[in-house]
Amino acid sequence: MSQISDFAAKQTAHNQKVSDDLDAISTEIQKLNDALTAIQNSPGTLSPADQASLDAAQVSAQALEDKANGMAAVSPPVVPAV
Repeated sequence: MSQISDFAAKQTAHNQKVSDDLDAISTEIQKLNDALTAIQNSPGTLSPADQASLDAAQVSAQALEDKANGMAAVSPPVVPAV
């Protein structure tokens, strides 16, 4: 393989990883939104189960923030010198 095709393969793999990570974040955000909707639709005061759901949503939100911050550390492969 040439330097260009080697680079192209690395870039394609990098792009797929970024895409997969973004898909995973979107899925987690939807789960979080669903949990919050369930809490909002709960009548009356928070039951222990609702409080547990709220706590889980807060943990999930922090995990999403950490994941998003981690995306900044993902860098594409270095372009080879020709």
